[in-house]
Amino acid sequence: MLMAMKIYKMKTMNNNYMRFIQKMIVLWALLYWKIKRLNKMKKLILLLTVACIATTLSAQKGAVSYADYELEAAKPDYAKAREKIDEAVLNEKTKDWPKTYIVKSKVYRTSYEKSKKEQSFINGAFEAILKADELDRKGDAKGKKIGKYQKDILAEMLFLRMTLMNDGVYANNELKDFDRTLEAFEKVIKLDKNPTYSKDSPGAIDTVVYFNAVAAAYTAKNYDKIVEYAPIVIETGYQKDQPYLILYDAYKNLNDTVQMIEVLKEAMFKYPENKLFLDQLVFHYVDMQNAEEGIRYMKQSLSKDPTNSKLLFILGTFYDEIGEKEKAIESYKKINELPEADKGSKIDANYNLGVVYYNIALEKMNEANAITSNEKFLAAEAVALKAFEVCVPYFETCLELDPSNKEALTA
Repeated sequence: MLMAMKIYKMKTMNNNYMRFIQKMIVLWALLYWKIKRLNKMKKLILLLTVACIATTLSAQKGAVSYADYELEAAKPDYAKAREKIDEAVLNEKTKDWPKTYIVKSKVYRTSYEKSKKEQSFINGAFEAILKADELDRKGDAKGKKIGKYQKDILAEMLFLRMTLMNDGVYANNELKDFDRTLEAFEKVIKLDKNPTYSKDSPGAIDTVVYFNAVAAAYTAKNYDKIVEYAPIVIETGYQKDQPYLILYDAYKNLNDTVQMIEVLKEAMFKYPENKLFLDQLVFHYVDMQNAEEGIRYMKQSLSKDPTNSKLLFILGTFYDEIGEKEKAIESYKKINELPEADKGSKIDANYNLGVVYYNIALEKMNEANAITSNEKFLAAEAVALKAFEVCVPYFETCLELDPSNKEALTA
């Protein structure tokens, strides 16, 4: 009657727990049959032994089983499941059992999904599944049963990875918490690198995850993380020039000028259509007052791309900066000779030609004004005025190409 009562009560629990209880009943029945065949003393010893073993097993795995079964109940009590699995983690008998941490990961992951996406839950799940994998790789105390729970661990990792991806998107779009966004995608990256998870595709890179980590790090102003992940995205070619722009900005904020310049140079050759890389390179050399280095680099660039009007313009700017006006004029005029040069490049080249010739004429006029002899002054002034006439056609060309060009209009 007592046994019937117990079985009846267990029917209100989930099927998995029922199967567990049924197995225990069968086991006890077999033991009872064995015991009946022994003498009284042996029966007593065996009963005590079995009782001790049962008690130990219950202490070892009862809390883990309870937490696992609780998740499958019609109305799971997630707080109770967390309480039980946390007890198992602290229990001397179950703290080194891989399944303890597999179940903990499931409990905490499910708690996250059923709660208001509390970050501590998903962090707890992540730490637990890594611990489960670590213990499973060691095996038991005798070094046996290595990899026994690998399939269960991999299954939980797959679920957890999806949840982490969703948390990254949620933190970014809903919370605007970019540090949390970065943390979520970094956890996905760590899972992807895990030997158990990546067993069938070692070294595989999910470019979307890495780029999301870079984007989150950029918004969070975590420049060290950008430096860590952006080169990996660049190597894959994902999102083309965007990772270069982010990596350039990171090195700039880290005051790493050497790496910043290397990024700009590499990006400029790989994506010449993006003028920003060239502009930033020019600004850097101008800021550093290092036109000589700029000229050296521009010559090297032009040897590979001699009809690049943007490079010719930059070279002319550098020559003008160090006072080599004839070489500056030569560079600007080459742009006008290029059929493929765009309208904007020709406007810039003609305007700078006008400015260079104007400055040459101004120098001649200043020289004339310094002459004390009236006759020589008049001769020098005539030369200067003639020089001023040279700059006019270039400003007029600018106005023809762009009638709204105020600089050319007032020159």
